[in-house]
Formats: sequence, C-alpha cells, structure tokens
Amino acid sequence: MMRNHPEMSEKWIQQLIAEDPSILGLGDLVLRAQERIHPKAGRLDLLLQDPDTSRRYEVELQLGPTDESHIIRTIEYWDIERKRYPQYEHCAVIVAEDITSRFLNVISLFNGTIPLIAIQVQALKVGGEMTLVFTRSWTSLFAVWSTRMKTLPRRPPIGTTGSPSRAVRRP
Repeated sequence: MMRNHPEMSEKWIQQLIAEDPSILGLGDLVLRAQERIHPKAGRLDLLLQDPDTSRRYEVELQLGPTDESHIIRTIEYWDIERKRYPQYEHCAVIVAEDITSRFLNVISLFNGTIPLIAIQVQALKVGGEMTLVFTRSWTSLFAVWSTRMKTLPRRPPIGTTGSPSRAVRRP
C-alpha cells in the first residue's frame, strides 16, 4: 500500500494532480485551489475546474481503503462549495487506493442525488520505476453523468471493470 511507502505520500500525489489534473481522466481541468480551508470542516485537498464549462470538482485524496470520514468529508466539501458558488455545477471526487464495495454501495444509495466520482489510484513498479495508475469507478461515473451532466460517457467494454487508466511515472 502507498500509505506505507517511504516516498509516496498523499501530499506527493496531491502535488502531481495539482501540476497535471488531466491524470485523473476527467478532462482538461485547471487547478482553482489546493488545501482550501473550510472553517469547521477542514481543508479541501484540491478544487479543479473545467475551463470550458462551469463545472467544478471537489477532490479529496485518501491513501488506503475508503473510509467513512473521507466519504463524509468529500460530500461535505462538495456541499459547502455548491452553496457558496451556486453559479457552478459541482461534482464530488474521492481518489483512494482502495475503492471498497461498501463505498460503491453508498454511492448507489445516493441514486444520483449527489454527483460523486470515485477514482482508484494504484502504484505499480514498472521497469524499476514506480508508476501511478488512476482508474475511475464506472458505477460512480455512470450515476453522476446520467443524472447531472449533459452527455453520457462511453461504457467500458464488456468484461472490463473501469475506464482506460491514466498513468504517471515517478521521476
């Protein structure tokens, strides 16, 4: 697991995404804020925006499996941002090392009420270098796009579980 790795930290992954938000596979997004303070709620890891639309993504990072506190935090940041900036469309995004089946069940309970995307991040050793792979959960992505967005994403080919992954190598 990455949380036990001596060099890979949540801050390091956050910085990689901040430098190139496209690695999440959500489009050509721009960084609006990093470690945005929300009084009495903590710090939003990343606020990303699609420059061509009025869509913002509230991104929470977690090394290890998804847990209740990060899920609640992700939804709380989304709610705060959408109330503070109602002129934008908002989507909650959780990036975690392990997207648990329990978390996917929680997403299905929301049934399109809360636009939420889950992205799994994995570290793989390739040719002696560490590589990060970001894979969207199609369960969460389909729910978000079918209820909130104007167009639907392409479904993954039969027999696959996620979208084409985006990878980045550690220097």
